[in-house]
Amino acid sequence: MPAVSYSSWVRLFDAISEAYEDLLDSSAWQRMLGWCLALFLNLLLILSRIGEGREKPPESNKDINVSRTEFFLLIFSLSNAFYVWVRKRRYHFFQRDHTQRPKVANARLVDMKLPYFAQNKIGEYLIRIYYEFLFDTPYRSQYVWQVNVWNPDNFALCLLCGFSPVHVGILILMNPRIWTYYVGVVAFLSLQMYANVYMFSSLVSDRQAIYGEVQREYDAKFVRPRLFVEKQNDSTQTNLDDIDNTWHSFESKLYPEGMNNPWVGSSSSDLRQDT
Repeated sequence: MPAVSYSSWVRLFDAISEAYEDLLDSSAWQRMLGWCLALFLNLLLILSRIGEGREKPPESNKDINVSRTEFFLLIFSLSNAFYVWVRKRRYHFFQRDHTQRPKVANARLVDMKLPYFAQNKIGEYLIRIYYEFLFDTPYRSQYVWQVNVWNPDNFALCLLCGFSPVHVGILILMNPRIWTYYVGVVAFLSLQMYANVYMFSSLVSDRQAIYGEVQREYDAKFVRPRLFVEKQNDSTQTNLDDIDNTWHSFESKLYPEGMNNPWVGSSSSDLRQDT
């Protein structure tokens, strides 16, 4: 059996990576994977708490003991929540005047020449001093309005709705003897969080649809009728031969044969005959 080359493994890994990226590009797949992972982690935490409750006597259930699995799940939920909260997309308004602030709360002026971690007052001050000291020339900044828009992906957002730090805290404090009550509370909390997220996302999409429809109607009523106005291109053209023939016919009628046109000079042959 021939050995598999290194390039074959690289191509296989690239194919798997592309398939994974294509899978995550779909919003439906992201939501499904997020909810499946949240359900699995909740079941894992519930089974862990029930197993610990059976191993201990009923008198010791009042003590809160966090195992390694529960601690790991708590850290994982906190990390996912932090990732959802801080994931943003940056937009730059290059054509906007620096004196005109955009009507958004999180807009700020940033220097495009600075790296992202230094785009603040302290970083700009330190780099300005370093640049002027090193090159002995004044630092010229390039300020642009920047807007940071919250942009969480569907996978992490659904995972947060189904397995948030609040879920983990409730399940860690769960009494194993009445675990069904805690499961109901966690399920209701998940549905409530997802309903809020869904309603808010629907509100944003509805506003965008209304704005697009208003813009379309305005273009259809006021812009397009004036933009593509049908005009008629009328032009006249006369053939020079037709003008000459018309003039000769008019001249023949005005001056019959035997009469000379006094406005036209005699030819050289006529002058020679007169002499």
